[in-house]
Amino acid sequence: MASVANSLCFIVTCKGRLEHLKQTLPLLDQVANTQCVVVDYACPQNSGLWVQLNFPDVQVEFVTDDTEFCLSRARNIGAAAATTPWLCFIDADICINPGFAAWLQQPRKANGIYRAEPVELPMWGSMICRTEAFLAVGGYDEVIRGWGGEDDDLYLRMRDAGNIDIGFPAELLQPIAHADELRTRFYPIKDHALQHRINFLYTHLKHDIEHFAPEFLTIDGRQQIMAEASKTVLAAAGGRNPAHFEVELANLGIPQLLDWRVSRKITYDMQEIAVDASVARPVTATDETISVSNGAGLNLKLKVIPGEATQTLCQDIFLGHCYAGAPMAQVPANIVDIGAGVGLTAAYFRLIYPNAKIYCFESDVAALTLLFGNVVTINNAEVNPQASTSRDTGSATALDALAFLPQIDILKLASAASSLPILSSLRPRLAGIHAIYVEFSSVTMRDKVTSLLGDALRNSHVLWKAQVLTGGSSESATEQRGVLIYVQQSALVEAS
Repeated sequence: MASVANSLCFIVTCKGRLEHLKQTLPLLDQVANTQCVVVDYACPQNSGLWVQLNFPDVQVEFVTDDTEFCLSRARNIGAAAATTPWLCFIDADICINPGFAAWLQQPRKANGIYRAEPVELPMWGSMICRTEAFLAVGGYDEVIRGWGGEDDDLYLRMRDAGNIDIGFPAELLQPIAHADELRTRFYPIKDHALQHRINFLYTHLKHDIEHFAPEFLTIDGRQQIMAEASKTVLAAAGGRNPAHFEVELANLGIPQLLDWRVSRKITYDMQEIAVDASVARPVTATDETISVSNGAGLNLKLKVIPGEATQTLCQDIFLGHCYAGAPMAQVPANIVDIGAGVGLTAAYFRLIYPNAKIYCFESDVAALTLLFGNVVTINNAEVNPQASTSRDTGSATALDALAFLPQIDILKLASAASSLPILSSLRPRLAGIHAIYVEFSSVTMRDKVTSLLGDALRNSHVLWKAQVLTGGSSESATEQRGVLIYVQQSALVEAS
C-alpha cells in the first residue's frame, strides 16, 4: 500500500458553476504535490478562462460542442488529461476541509474505491481510485446523461472488476448548499428523481445483459438500452402503477431433444412506494429546533415552539405517521395545509412527496413567525397571506382563498373550530381532491366531520384511515383526538 499524495490528480468539471469553483478550487490548489484538471464544459461563464488567469498551474480542458451537459464525458476528458496513478473526482461545489491533505498521506489499497463515509447525497460522486482501475472498466459510461446514476454505474462495474468500497471521514468534505435548479439547469429533464430512475434502470439492465449477452453492449447497443429505459420510465411518470420492461435473451436449444428449445427473458417491474419520514432523535418539550429526514438523503431542520404540545405533535406526525401517504395512482403536485402551525405537517409531506408544491395557511401570529422561516427550509412551499392574516379569513372565504389553485391533490385541515366552516365552504371542490386529511379534537367533532364528508364524498371517496392520536385514550371519550383520511376512489391504488 502507498499514499496517494504526490501521485494524485483532482478532476473538476464546471458548467455554470463558476461561483462554486471560485470557492473550491483555491482549496484544491493548496494541496501540495498534486495535479488538478478543470474541464470547462461549454461553460457560459467562461470558467476555464478564469482558471487560466488565476491558477496557471491548473490544466484546463475545453468542451465546445455540447449545449447540454454530460458529466460522464466531462469526467472522462479530465481523467484522460491526468498523468498521475491516482484520480480524485470531486464536484465544483465540494470544499475540502482542513485535514484532507493529511489524510492523503495515509497508505491506500490499490483496489480501493474511496468515498466519504457516511456519504451524503451531495458527496455521492466524490471518489478516489487508481487510474488503471478506472481505465480498466472504460471510465464513466457516456450514454448516461442527465442528473444522477453515472457514478453508481461506475462503482458497480469497478466492484465487478474486483475493487472494494473503502470509506474516509465525511467531515473532510463540505458541500456548498444550493437549489436543485442548478443541478438540472443544462439537462432536458428537470425532474432529477425521474432522470435518476431512468439511469438506474439503464444501469441494471446493462449489468444483467452483460452476464448473458456482453456482445450486445456496444455503443449502439447501450444507446438502444437507454432509449428503451427512458421510454418505459417516462410512460409511467406521475403514477404509482408499475413500469414494466422485458429483455428477450437468445433461445437455448437442447442437443439431446431436437424438438425442444428454451426461451429466456428478464422482466423488470418498477413501482413507486411511499417514502418514510422520521425524526433524527426523540423530541423533548424544551427543544427549539428539530431535525427530520426521509432516509433518502433529504434532511430538514425546523424551528419549533418549545412545549409538550410540540413534543406530542412530533410524535404523532413523525413517529405515529398520522399523515401517511395513501397509495395513489398519481403523485401529488399541489398540497394545501390549512392550520399549518409552524410547518410540521408541511415538512412531513415534503419528506414523502419531494416534488410537490405546498401552500400553507396559518393565523396564529407566534406560529406564523416560525412558519415563514421553516417554509424556506421545506422548499417549494409558501405561506398564503390571504388566509393567514386573521382567523376568520380562512374559514369564511376558503373557497375564494383557494380559487388561484385549479387542482388540489391533498387537503389537510388542523383541528380547530373553523374546520367545519372551511369544509362547508370548500364543498363544491371536495370531490375533486385526491386525499383529504382532517384532524378532530373530540368525538363530537369527529361525528360532525364524518357526517359532513360522508354526505359530500358519498360517491367519490372512501374513508381510507382513521387514527386516534397521542392523548386520545383519555378516560373521557369526548376528549379523543385523531385524524380522518379520505381518499378518492379513482385515485386509490389497491394493495396487491
